[in-house]
Amino acid sequence: MNLEAIVTNYPYRKNLPKEDIAKEKQTRLALIDFLRGLVEFDPAKRWSPFQASKHPFITGEPFTHPYRPSPETPYI
Repeated sequence: MNLEAIVTNYPYRKNLPKEDIAKEKQTRLALIDFLRGLVEFDPAKRWSPFQASKHPFITGEPFTHPYRPSPETPYI
């Protein structure tokens, strides 16, 4: 199994209302997107801690599409 399959197929709590299941699905999609950004093999594409801290999974903002962090200012 891959990361996405593990997260999406993990069982939901019993007797969870349909609206809570929809929220949980969005949270799981956000988690998958967040983890992918953190474990990116290419260091040029991997998120910095600051970039990751702005992800909707961390901030609690609605997750509607894959997160694209703003480029960081290079250190001089």
